Amino acid sequence: MRNHGNDMEEVLRRIRAEAEAQTGALDLQGLSLEGLPDELFKLTWLRELRLGQKVGEHRFGLHFKVNNDAAKLARLRELRILELGHSDLQNVNFVRGLSKLQELNLQWVQVRDLSPLSALTYLQVLDCSRMGVSDLRPLSGLTQLQVLDCRYTNVSNLKPLSGLTQLQVLNCSLTDVRDLSPLRALTQLQVLGCIETSVSDLSPLIGLTQLQYLDFNVTEVSDLSALAGLTQLQHLGCSHTKVSDLSALAELTQLQYLDCSSTDVSDLRILVQLPALKELYAEGVTIPGIPASGVLSAKYDDNCLPRLRAHYADLAAGAVQDSRVKLLILGNGGAGKTQIAGSLCRADFILNPAWDSTHGIQVEMADLPDGLKLSVWDFGGQDIYHGAHALFLNSPSLMLLVWAADTEARSGVREGAEWFRDYPLPYWVALARQQGHAASAITLVQNKCDQPAAEVRPFPVPATALEDLAFPAASLHISVKNRRGLAGLRERLGEAAQWLRDPARMGVPLIGAGRDRLRQRLEGMQAENKQVPAEQRRRLLSRTEFHALCAEAGGITEPEHVLTWLDAEGVVLYRPGLFDDQVVLDQGWALEAIYAIFDRKSQALTAIRRQDGRFDRDLLGRLVWQGFDGDEQKLFLSMMQSCGICFVHRRWWGAGGWYEEFIAPDLLPDRQAMAARLEARWDGEAAAAEWRMDYPLLHGGLIRTILCMIGELAGPDAVYWQGGVCGYDTNYQSRFWIEQVIPAGGWAGHIHLRTQRGDAEGLLARLGELVEVAQAKVGLRGDAGPKVPRQREGTRMGEVALQPGPEPATGETWYVSYAWADKDTPQREQDVDRLCEAAKAQGRTILRDKNVLRPGDSISDFMRRLGKGDRVFVMLSDKYLKSPNCMFELFMLWQNCQRDGDFKDRVELWVLKGFEIGQVEDWMDRAEYWLERVEKLNARVQNRSATVLGEAGQRQLILMEQFSRHVVDILALFADRVRETTWDEWLKHVLQP
Repeated sequence: MRNHGNDMEEVLRRIRAEAEAQTGALDLQGLSLEGLPDELFKLTWLRELRLGQKVGEHRFGLHFKVNNDAAKLARLRELRILELGHSDLQNVNFVRGLSKLQELNLQWVQVRDLSPLSALTYLQVLDCSRMGVSDLRPLSGLTQLQVLDCRYTNVSNLKPLSGLTQLQVLNCSLTDVRDLSPLRALTQLQVLGCIETSVSDLSPLIGLTQLQYLDFNVTEVSDLSALAGLTQLQHLGCSHTKVSDLSALAELTQLQYLDCSSTDVSDLRILVQLPALKELYAEGVTIPGIPASGVLSAKYDDNCLPRLRAHYADLAAGAVQDSRVKLLILGNGGAGKTQIAGSLCRADFILNPAWDSTHGIQVEMADLPDGLKLSVWDFGGQDIYHGAHALFLNSPSLMLLVWAADTEARSGVREGAEWFRDYPLPYWVALARQQGHAASAITLVQNKCDQPAAEVRPFPVPATALEDLAFPAASLHISVKNRRGLAGLRERLGEAAQWLRDPARMGVPLIGAGRDRLRQRLEGMQAENKQVPAEQRRRLLSRTEFHALCAEAGGITEPEHVLTWLDAEGVVLYRPGLFDDQVVLDQGWALEAIYAIFDRKSQALTAIRRQDGRFDRDLLGRLVWQGFDGDEQKLFLSMMQSCGICFVHRRWWGAGGWYEEFIAPDLLPDRQAMAARLEARWDGEAAAAEWRMDYPLLHGGLIRTILCMIGELAGPDAVYWQGGVCGYDTNYQSRFWIEQVIPAGGWAGHIHLRTQRGDAEGLLARLGELVEVAQAKVGLRGDAGPKVPRQREGTRMGEVALQPGPEPATGETWYVSYAWADKDTPQREQDVDRLCEAAKAQGRTILRDKNVLRPGDSISDFMRRLGKGDRVFVMLSDKYLKSPNCMFELFMLWQNCQRDGDFKDRVELWVLKGFEIGQVEDWMDRAEYWLERVEKLNARVQNRSATVLGEAGQRQLILMEQFSRHVVDILALFADRVRETTWDEWLKHVLQP
């Protein structure tokens, strides 16, 4: 990266080069300017001059100061193209002398008055976006203008453009524009953007037959009839509008792209026939007769057109009514949800008082009257599942909210060392209303009402929470144990199912007969699985096998799209790219495995918490995945990442391949436990830019998703705690703090963003976008309140990527890693003392644990800092390689070498006399030492709980396993850093300037 202070040298070099070559074009974009040099104005032949911020690049600290010299630009009379975006320009009076100008970019400048532009009669392209402009009248005479971008301005009146008949591109998005009438005569217009404006009437566009691109998302438009004759239209965005009828698009044979998400459209069949259409986005759209999930868009960037066409093609080969209705059962763990599911699905169901709580999601089938079937989804109630389960709530369904007096009265339950929070009934109602579909039918059930006296009336939920439901909520009392009220429950579910399938709502979904046959075949295979021992069950289907089943069923045109539908229906589990692209037939097997770290009976939950939320595959293999081979374990880990259960924290290359360490956000320590590390990363006294997003219901799924998104980028360069992350972004040169805040006992909360130093507001805006993406992933809707700052000079939203990384130190940090002396080898610390004294004589300070750590300080934090030092001196000895603390420091150094190949050059090794690490036999000796220690320790705890080791002992065991596995690679990497020399020569070499 070029030093900003040297940019003027580069500016002058480019000016000299142009003076010699006289190409007529000079590009100084991306170069910091404290003014315009006089040499520039001698290039009077210039036709193109580009100054300011380069598109797609962000360098904080750049200055584009041109205002004081702007008047001199009038000397460059041959200019046709001039770019001044992101500069400090305050007026454009100089352009009066640039009569030949054809393109002018003023994006992000502070100019408010465009009057001087009235003289630019040859101007064809003008970018005045993100300015304080409100008046376009100076442009009324620019009859050659073809492109105008006035986004993010205060413009409200387009009348000055009415005579610009050459205009081809107009973007007035995010302005105060209401009326498109002035555009009636602009028959050359090809591109029009008016996103997030007050436009409601498209009739002025009727005669604009050249229009190819039209985007009016987030407006009040409801009628598309004006578009019927725009036969050249290729791109149409009408999401988040009042549009309900797409019939006007029937003859738009050139249409390639349509986004009608979050509208009330009720028929998409005309779109299937449009020959040029390639992309259709219909997130948040419900079409009567089309399955509620698995066909239309599941999220904003999900192109559903191929699935929709496959759906109709399969119907054409034979159609049947889909008799299934989805039932989602929600509530606290221990409320009896699984018991209710069992009583609905199995006539021979017998209550088991010792029933264990559900992990993840279990799906079974139940019969209803009139031939209907319930697809019963039993959700685990623990709060660690809420975010993941929310992904399944957004399609129309029946929702059963189960509560019991015993779980309602408690705030949570402790099992061993773990605390699992319970939520009151109003929370579950809020979850169903906030994240469920508006057409879903809600039923509240009090379970465990073994006697009439146990029935609570009224239910402990405000009546206002159940107002305005499309299908009035019912409150039922049941007892699975005594089978009280179960008939009434079935009757209620049958009524709700019939209501949902009314043509005025979801209608009766039609599916291809081949799809129905395939679904029955797969469910038959699952039923057969349950009849054989676990080790003989068919868990996975290869894609070849699945395609063969599709061919056997017949009537299936596109197996890929049927697979998406089957996954959404809960019949199979399929995620492209995961499980080696295989289809998971046994979902319970997969879900049990991927949620295994939360199993309260396993030792993994406590072990991972004790490691600050960190784990690797070997740990899970030893504690919860003993029955799975290495390939299966890798598949489960990939699924856990896909579900947002964990993210990769560290990755390094070792013997046999890549090794990864993961973090489970839900198992991180609380903020108080990380206070010392946060104090070193965040300046509590410094000014900070702040913003928050408020949520009437906020569960852990959102911050978990945010942590995974940040964690995949930042890895070990950020500090994580349960509910937050703090780090540094190298692109914005700014620190960030993201935290979830939920008052005790409540469920409304907010995400709090803070940034400080560098381009704090630019980073704040970028992180605001990240939060918006994350909330869309988990189906939450927040209130941003004051908008995230988006008009920061020098920042282009969406074009500057987040790049978390280490924060540059104010000066070089040098460390020494060594084993403490003992009575047998006092030389170890004597050598360290001499090294530190020699460095001090040169004005350098070498940090060592004894001098840096204060009482109460964390030795592990010091060891991690040492592993990232600018220079690290390692004093190797036999004791060093047998010390867990010393080995951890060496292990951290080695990991950083794997991430940064140049890091090895920062490490200097001194090997104590008589100690050897140069041969493979020496490396093997160390590996065997650690392996023997691991085996002895494992043997001692084999017949006991691993908790006998305590937190510190478990940490030591895991580290020892890593040492035994990697010590050969570690020593092999550093062996060539050992110099055969005397102490004095080594000291002179490593301390030379």
